[in-house]
Parts: sequence; structure tokens; C-alpha cells
Amino acid sequence: MFEEISRTVVLAVVWTVLVLRTPAMLRDRRQRRLWLVLAVFALGSITIQSWFGRFVNEVTGVAQFNNLVQGLSGILNAAVVLEFVAYLVGVTHRRWPYALAAALGMTVAFFLTPGPLRFKPGHPWFTVYALIALVYMVGAAGYASFLLFRELPLIRGRTLWAGLLMVAVGHSTQVPFMLIRTWQRLLPGIPPWLPDLAFVLGVVRFILVPLGCCIAALEPVRQAALFYYRRVRLYGLWRRLRDATEELALEPPPARWRDLLTFGNSWERLHRRVVEIRDSAFYLHDTWAWPQLLHEARTAEHPVAHWLEVTRRAALDGAPQRHSGVGHDLLPELKADQSTMHAEMRYLLALDRAMRVH
Repeated sequence: MFEEISRTVVLAVVWTVLVLRTPAMLRDRRQRRLWLVLAVFALGSITIQSWFGRFVNEVTGVAQFNNLVQGLSGILNAAVVLEFVAYLVGVTHRRWPYALAAALGMTVAFFLTPGPLRFKPGHPWFTVYALIALVYMVGAAGYASFLLFRELPLIRGRTLWAGLLMVAVGHSTQVPFMLIRTWQRLLPGIPPWLPDLAFVLGVVRFILVPLGCCIAALEPVRQAALFYYRRVRLYGLWRRLRDATEELALEPPPARWRDLLTFGNSWERLHRRVVEIRDSAFYLHDTWAWPQLLHEARTAEHPVAHWLEVTRRAALDGAPQRHSGVGHDLLPELKADQSTMHAEMRYLLALDRAMRVH
């Protein structure tokens, strides 16, 4: 029951992500390999369905042909995951020939095995089939998992790290799964608890790997939504400062409703908003601040907010510009790069709240 529910949920998630993210992922060359992993998982999920197995066997008239299709699907699955991981970590040597050789060898061994003896222990050609699958699947899964675990400490971003960890853990279960499955195929008298363990390992991989890939595929969406949210939160501070420094603006600031409906280029828009906030603050400081004001600001609870609000009001009221050449030691702290944007947001929002008090 749990297996059926988990398969249904995972397949629904994978197909949903695949449908929604396909246009964007195909446009971005960096995400095409990840898209291929999701597509192979989504299509491969069809090959394990009982109705598909009956259909394939009836159409081809070949005994156990559905099991060959599942085996080749497993080879393809392992190959695309390895391709994605190798691209992620920067491994450049060719990997597809091994997958093609394994698929060809399995196909030849399958047809050289008499129909009634396929997927039963004892026949030499079926032994070749099982050993080819074992060698490639264990090698590909083990190598991909090793590369991912080695790369994880270098991954920036907790969400992406969690998704890739799920892929690494889930894909690594393929190694003991294939060892148990090959033992079960080739040798009689396997301990009864090992097939149950293989079942659990298969379920773990089926859940973790596609969901981890979905998390990785949705990471750009999450980041875009986060950057949009941060830009919207800065609208109040940005608008008040830009209204006071109209001479710096190339175009009038948009209304809040229009700003809320502006999407796309989320990081660039957020970065531009932070830069414009700082440009206005620097301009107010250099144009309207005077030494006595900055001296008084040093005793305030939030020195920057104190002089910034005073100069903002002076600019709005049309007060004479001072250009007094005061020092720059009370300018807002600079934290505006992508890796510290969270700290930048916290600082600017705290500055906004402090200015509202004055």
C-alpha cells in the first residue's frame, strides 16, 4: 500500500515539475542534463507498470520482453544520472559508450537465452545478462554517488544541497540493490530477508532520486520568488528615497501595484533596487548633510537612520543644498553582493524601520 501511494505521489510530482519547467530548462543549457534525468524518470516510470509489461509482451510476442525493457530503462536511468553528476562536478571524459555497450550486451544475451529460461538461474547467457547489468549499474551508481558526496561540501545554498544529498543517498542504494538482485537471479537459496531489503532499497531510490532532482529543478524558481519577495519588501524605503532624489531617476518610480506585477529578471531587479537605495543615500549625504547633523546622529540609537531621514525631508522640502563635504564614516554599511543578500536585506529593513520612527 505504501509503495503504491509513494509511487503515485512521486510520479505526480515528477510529471508536474517536468511539464512546468521544461521550457525554462531547455532554454538554459546548464539545466538540460537535469531535465533529461527528470524526463527519463518520468518515462521510465511507465515501463514498470504491469499493464505496460503485458502490452509490450503481446505486441512483440517475445517472452519476458518487458523485463528487457525495464533493464534497458535502468541502464538509461543510471547513465543520465551519471551524466548530470559528471557535468555538475566538471568531469569531462566520455561516459555514454559504456552505457551503450552494456545495453547492447544485455540485449544480445537476452535473445540468446531461450524464452522459457529467461530470468531464471542456471542458463549461461542469462548469467551474462545479469552480470553485465550488475557491472554497469554498480559502477555507474557507485561512481555518481562518490562524485556527488565529494561535491556536496562545495554546494552553496541549503535547498540545492538538500536536493543533491537526496540524489546521492538514493542513488547509492542502487549498489546493494543490484548485488542482492543479481544474487537472487543467479543463485538459489537466497536468505528470505534479502529480497525484502532489496524492495526497501528500491523504494528508497525511487523516492529520493526523483524528488531530489525535482528540488534541484525548482531551485531557480525558489530563488526567483525569494528575490521578488525581497524586492517588494524594499519598495517603501526605495520609493521614499527616490522621491527625495528625483534628479537621480531615469524614469518615475512605478506605483506599488505595478511594482507587485513586475516579474522576470528577479535578481537583476533586486540588485538594482539595492544599488538605487544606496545611490540616493549617498547623494543625500553629500548634498544635504552638515557636520552638526552628523555629530548629533552619533548619539542617536540608529545614527544612519537619523541623518538620512533628516536629509530626506530637507530634500523634499526644497531646502538649500549644502555640499559641505562632510566625512563618509556614517554612510550605510556595504553588504550588497549575492552571497550576503540576506544580511543586506536585514540591514536595509532595519534602516527603514528606524527611519519611520524619526
